[in-house]
Amino acid sequence: MFNSTEIPKQFKVFSIEPDLRISFAGQIWSKMFVSILLLPFVALFVGHFIFVCLGSYEILHLNLEKAIDFFSYGTNNFWYFLMFVFTSSLLSVATWYWFWIIFGFCEIRATEESLTTIYKMLGMSWKKSVLTKEIRYFNQFLKRDGEGDTWDLEIVTNQKLFDEEQSYPSWFPQKWVSADMLVQMNYKTVQLYSHSSPRSTEWLGKTLARFYRVEFKSTAQPNVTSF
Repeated sequence: MFNSTEIPKQFKVFSIEPDLRISFAGQIWSKMFVSILLLPFVALFVGHFIFVCLGSYEILHLNLEKAIDFFSYGTNNFWYFLMFVFTSSLLSVATWYWFWIIFGFCEIRATEESLTTIYKMLGMSWKKSVLTKEIRYFNQFLKRDGEGDTWDLEIVTNQKLFDEEQSYPSWFPQKWVSADMLVQMNYKTVQLYSHSSPRSTEWLGKTLARFYRVEFKSTAQPNVTSF
């Protein structure tokens, strides 16, 4: 199907026939940079988690006043209690992302029946699947979201979102309209992969397109998501 020397370094191919299995994860240097950047948030989460444990202990011993004291940074103030809940929620998301950056990876399994993306981390896994008959084509496009340009790969399915074709009104600035935006308005799409370099998404898109015998499309015009 392809020459092993052409495989981008962030991908590992486990099998080609009868099923195609490809895993991918972030680059080591980027993992290190992001994990170091998030370390202060992880430390704060640990502190909040200790307060949660101490407060829960007091609740079990029916000492609600002391529990609220732990949950409000020692102030017994309702607004500080809400701040504690809000801050703990944000820190838990950051910590989860920290664990994902370090230990998480994805695997794509292409079979005759479906294309499945499996996300794995520390023994946990969750997945999303698209039936083969629903795969229309694979689409690569440049996305600009204000934080940096990325090349995204998506599955364009056969599932129409509306009975009639949708488009932007005539007064809408045409420079903000791309073919990808029109596709996403009319068909259900499934995000597969994103990378700063077009080579990685192009290789994966073409490999999967050959496996499913469908078209691979790449648009040079950027998909603008913020104006």
